[in-house]
Amino acid sequence: MGLAVELTGPAIPCLFMGTEFFNAAPFAATPAAIDWSFLADATHAQTRLLALTRALIAVRLELQLHAGKLQVRWWDDELGLLCYVVENPVATLLGVINTSSVDYACGCRGGVRHSMDEVAVPAPMVQDKTWTSVFSSESPSYSSYFSEETSEVRSAPCADAFYDNCITTSFHSISVRLFAAM
Repeated sequence: MGLAVELTGPAIPCLFMGTEFFNAAPFAATPAAIDWSFLADATHAQTRLLALTRALIAVRLELQLHAGKLQVRWWDDELGLLCYVVENPVATLLGVINTSSVDYACGCRGGVRHSMDEVAVPAPMVQDKTWTSVFSSESPSYSSYFSEETSEVRSAPCADAFYDNCITTSFHSISVRLFAAM
């Protein structure tokens, strides 16, 4: 989850000695050579994490996320959800992080909270643009925990008058979803 924020934020990301595949070797002043043999196994956890890192870097490059500003848009400790936005002249990125052990199903009634199985999250208003899913850590490519992912995302009015717009979609437990409006 932290890697997603780091690679989609406007700051210069720092991938340090194996971070891109969560190398467990301890830091050493003179690092040992990395054993890359795990790449031969597409189901190996480190191979999947490297694929996830590459996908996040591709989103960063495509949406030119090196420029712009990052803002935490909304969070809910009870639901375990955090939403952040990165805006720049090319696109608006909405990141949704589910830190809970709850899977939230796709809903369409609008508002911030509905029930423990349905939720809508605040999103910036994007004129003449629609939200598109550009990344999901819920892909079985990244973890054997997930069997499917959904790219469906809908805009909805928010029940909370403080927010102008919400999106609804599915959020699996312990996952990151990224949406772009271009």
